[in-house]
Amino acid sequence: MENGAKPEEPLLPIPMEVSLPPERIEEQAKAIFPLEVWEHIFGFVDLELTPTDFMALVNTSPEWRLVLKRSVTSALLPLVLPLVLEYLDASEKPLLKNVLSWRRINKNVKNSVDQILSSISTSPRKYYERKSERNVSRWNSFKTISKLQSLIHIVDKRNHIWSSGNLHSLLRHFGNDDEAKCNPFLTRTVELKINPYMVNDEQRLHSLLVRYGHNISALTIKMEGTLPLDTVHRLMSLLRRVPNIKVLKLGDYFGVDWYEGGGDDGRITPVNFPNLNDLQCLDWSFTDEERFFRLGLQFVEQYGQQLHTLICGVNFLQTFDVTTLNSLLPNVRCLRVGLVRCQDLYHLDTFTHLDWPLEELQLSSFHTSVKNSVVDFFCSISKFAPTLAYLQIFSEFPIHEDFKIQCNPEFLLSVNGLMMIHHSVKKLSTLLTNIHSAWFKHVVPTKFPNLEELNLYNSLQQDDLEDLKIIFSTLPNLKRIVIFHYRRKNSNEQLDEPRKLILKR
Repeated sequence: MENGAKPEEPLLPIPMEVSLPPERIEEQAKAIFPLEVWEHIFGFVDLELTPTDFMALVNTSPEWRLVLKRSVTSALLPLVLPLVLEYLDASEKPLLKNVLSWRRINKNVKNSVDQILSSISTSPRKYYERKSERNVSRWNSFKTISKLQSLIHIVDKRNHIWSSGNLHSLLRHFGNDDEAKCNPFLTRTVELKINPYMVNDEQRLHSLLVRYGHNISALTIKMEGTLPLDTVHRLMSLLRRVPNIKVLKLGDYFGVDWYEGGGDDGRITPVNFPNLNDLQCLDWSFTDEERFFRLGLQFVEQYGQQLHTLICGVNFLQTFDVTTLNSLLPNVRCLRVGLVRCQDLYHLDTFTHLDWPLEELQLSSFHTSVKNSVVDFFCSISKFAPTLAYLQIFSEFPIHEDFKIQCNPEFLLSVNGLMMIHHSVKKLSTLLTNIHSAWFKHVVPTKFPNLEELNLYNSLQQDDLEDLKIIFSTLPNLKRIVIFHYRRKNSNEQLDEPRKLILKR
């Protein structure tokens, strides 16, 4: 310190007294920096505060709330928008119009809306949940329960490129965007339908994807009809244009002979797969696994190590031996298996040998037969006891099996592995009718003692209420029962929108 000069006082913290009136607080803040500078310091440009961090900051004291009051609305908007979208009392079309209008308020609002819509539409976990929700009902009139997801579904449909007309419309609309600065896919979800009639438009499609494909995070490719023999290589060419996808769904009806021409080992000609480093979810549920096996094997060999979510039919698992499944798909955490055949509904032996760290398992859309056994099923999933947190069973097990348990519940204890306790399972979803079954009453409380949430689907009857009360007494850690209830709309047996009923302890 020279010439006895006084040391400079630090700029922070601001010497504010809680007892000061608001106008004095602002004066003290301005004395150090103009408010615009404070907003810049705590804004998103330099420190990149998340909305949650910003909320924590303004809640620390009245002083900071006043200093940053002009930024509160835009900074906290991402936390509020999901609630507004979910509970806004509006039908789908007005709601969509409002959301699109909000994007024009300012850049922050636009980015917030886009981020919310795309994160829900393209998140592998959200995709898995949304697909589960849509497939749980047996009725075609089932509607998405969430208004927000319903809105996203509408926006997603705008990104369906199913015909030459769809493709030409997109190219016309964005033809003047020479620098490809915009994103034509609001939710970053796109569905392509490839058929013999679209082959002539392939160059235009590639032109679109070259410019905007990097914006796509979730891609569905549906291939129909008997396509040219080089279709696999054309498919790879399309995938190279979408390097950032997280979710890939391949589906519908593939031509009979387009994948022929493989080697002696039964595989198709080696394919040069693109790098899709962000791919986490593969939806194989609507392919014919037997005819599509060879390409499927190469897909798994190429991307299996990075997959966390797998949605497939039972035949997909049956076409691979267990050693192959364990080595090529070691990180699968969410598995949804749709069981589509009555003659060989599922082979539970596969589950008993899988070493996957499953956290969620869903068995859906399968029929019951004499072959099905509740005993075999619960024995087969015991392998996942250390990690499984959420189990979904959308099936009614056969009456003869239930009667056997009802008459002799003690035999459950004699079956090796059946009553192994799953301490990690906190959530169970099933059909509401199953709560009356013997397997539910005798197996669930013992096998899943730490269950915290029970989700039940289908129409609620008056007789169900008593059994619902009993469930709370048999599961001491159960916090709530969520019932997705479908009411009859009229005498024509049409179903109304599903209602969510929540029962808490």
